[in-house]
Amino acid sequence: MRGFPPLHLLLFAIAFGLVAVPLSHLTFARPAVVQPQTGKPAAIPDGIHTYLRLRFAHVPEKVSVRLGDQLLMDEKTAAPAATMTTEASLVIPKEGLELLVQATWPIGTPSTAITLELEPDEKEARSQTHWTADSAFSQIYSFVW
Repeated sequence: MRGFPPLHLLLFAIAFGLVAVPLSHLTFARPAVVQPQTGKPAAIPDGIHTYLRLRFAHVPEKVSVRLGDQLLMDEKTAAPAATMTTEASLVIPKEGLELLVQATWPIGTPSTAITLELEPDEKEARSQTHWTADSAFSQIYSFVW
């Protein structure tokens, strides 16, 4: 038995039409025209609520954490302890964050580890640990999400 070619052609044309219409809307869609705003400046994105936690093997005398010019934590905001926490609102770019951690210990303190943990509300928690053998420590911690 053979099929009826005009019927096959008609079914093919209907199927092609059903697929072609949505594809043409996707392929030939024009971008939306954005009207410039007059009066209101562009809004600066708010930061993401983030928990910062520093953990030390030995309690330091002084400690500070900076993000660029912004001071996130120092001995004035929290007394140095084995674990220090603070909260901040951070803008996290795609390139990630670079935090400068500086700390000093009394002379004679053995090698110690410093762990910095970041827990942003909308992203996965990250942590890094660095070691120091001197009484002064200055290290950049890089975090990328």
